[in-house]
Amino acid sequence: MAEAPKAAEAPKAEKTSPTSPATATGDGAGYRDLSDEEAAEFLAQATRRGDYLEAVESFTKDGSKFRAFSLNDGQFSGKKVRAMRAGFNTAIKNADQKGKVEVIVRKDEVALRRV
Repeated sequence: MAEAPKAAEAPKAEKTSPTSPATATGDGAGYRDLSDEEAAEFLAQATRRGDYLEAVESFTKDGSKFRAFSLNDGQFSGKKVRAMRAGFNTAIKNADQKGKVEVIVRKDEVALRRV
């Protein structure tokens, strides 16, 4: 039996270092510089590492029994429910509040509740 013809191999991409000219500019290098307006919008929609932990610690220190966080405005505006649930669950664990605080999810809000 005759062998099937082999598919042509794609040429291998050239590896470049972070300081090579191919990656030193934004033109086709996988990144771009943001304008002041774009940067402000980006920062407004981003959460920093620790935002969830700060929210959990604030909740536990204030003595609140129930606190809801909106997905439509405020600190967590634009976040997805799954991401917020995961972020809060990790923060609860890191704040040593597991079993004391739980995450409650509703369509457009995520809440913390004392157990």
